[in-house]
Amino acid sequence: MRRSHLRLIFLACFALLPISNLQQSFSAEAAKVIIGMDAPTLSDLPLSVALKKDFFKPEGLNVLPVLFRSGPTAMQALVSGSIQFSTGFGTGTRAAMAGAPVKGIIGFNNKPAFILYGRRESGIRSIADIKGKKIAVTGVGSTTDYAARAILTHHHVDPDKEVSILAVGSESVFAALQKGAVDAAILWAPGFAIAEKLGMVRLQSLADILELPGSGVVVSDQLIKENPLLIKKFLRGTMRGFHYVHDPKNKDEIVSAITKDFNLERDVADTNYKFMLSILSADGNISRRSIENGIELTRQRVKTSESTGELAKKMYDFTLLEDVQRGK
Repeated sequence: MRRSHLRLIFLACFALLPISNLQQSFSAEAAKVIIGMDAPTLSDLPLSVALKKDFFKPEGLNVLPVLFRSGPTAMQALVSGSIQFSTGFGTGTRAAMAGAPVKGIIGFNNKPAFILYGRRESGIRSIADIKGKKIAVTGVGSTTDYAARAILTHHHVDPDKEVSILAVGSESVFAALQKGAVDAAILWAPGFAIAEKLGMVRLQSLADILELPGSGVVVSDQLIKENPLLIKKFLRGTMRGFHYVHDPKNKDEIVSAITKDFNLERDVADTNYKFMLSILSADGNISRRSIENGIELTRQRVKTSESTGELAKKMYDFTLLEDVQRGK
């Protein structure tokens, strides 16, 4: 889960090395690979558990997490080969729809973990009060941006004309809402439970209105072509994380870890854990309906004449995950 700032700085610098230099650091004992991570979140709980429990070690992998402030920056690093994996699932698959050579290889959620919250001090009591207000998201074109637009559109609010959507960075969304720099914000676990304890108004959960791909992992087309074995090893370690999270006997340990890692009260951590279980994929697959909904939502911003089926092939490739599930 969270790492020290010094280590993240070191890893971020390490991530900028060209792939040829990175490969020199591989060893027979443990191949070092880098995964670009979004802001600290519970949406990637199976992966976080796999990293924390070192489930990649039996596969001969040393997976190093690097924090990226934005999904597009992570995509650039992914395409260049500076990193091998990224949790920028929404950003990556949307980029693939527009032609970027990346694909989603495993999904964590069939429902999105994003909720729109508003400040009572801004006069917000319900979604009807959102017009004319400022809404914080992580970045332009980010998954939180799409979540805000989907929620607003569902309630017949024009996201381009009737509100102001502000990109404030992944680490500043909650702070902007709490300090009153914005009137509303798209939050995710664990922030939503804290917001409720602070008296923020829950306006709309995206999961309640739309089945949509949540978080997951993307890789470059080049890595799929040149090193499918490496991807399978990564997927096997991640699947151990899935099994661990879904096993009820591990609940207390996981809630305790959430409490510590996110500096939460125990009841808030428990609320977050239960919410994540409610939207968590059973095995890393995401439904066809979820994929189709995601494509249709993205069409609003990315113009294309390609069919939904053609776009799905450009955006996702679950064949290696299916191999792993079959024990290959």
